[in-house]
Amino acid sequence: EDVQAEGVNVALNKPTATSSVRPQRAELVGGLAVDGVDDEESSRWSSKMATGKGENEGTSEDGTVEQWIVVDLEGVYDLSEIYLSWENAYASSYKIQVSTDNKTYTDIYTNADSDGGKQTIEDQQFSEDIPARYVKILCVEPFKASWGYSL
Repeated sequence: EDVQAEGVNVALNKPTATSSVRPQRAELVGGLAVDGVDDEESSRWSSKMATGKGENEGTSEDGTVEQWIVVDLEGVYDLSEIYLSWENAYASSYKIQVSTDNKTYTDIYTNADSDGGKQTIEDQQFSEDIPARYVKILCVEPFKASWGYSL
């Protein structure tokens, strides 16, 4: 059953999964990206460096170029907007993808020329209007590879 939640942060404190967490900043896990705290250095997800010289598992600081974070909304919603607050380590190119089963994802928004910062993507900008339980931010290209991504 789809739920409408206009003006409600349905991602607040919901479970997350990530492609990686930067070993030197292991405390900056995915859950911090949806904790409702903005503009605090300690309240963000930080991926491994997006150099393409390593794997996302293990203790190496180097990871793959593409990294991601997924939020499980724990229910199916018709999304009206998605708010992103990038740290200086932002994705210059990223996609927002949605799924109801956490297996098959559909792109609903692509930004191939992002400047980072705070971004609100409204449903009028979505390429498809489909219900979502899982929302994935797929970071495609980093602003600076040695920083990775931080959201």
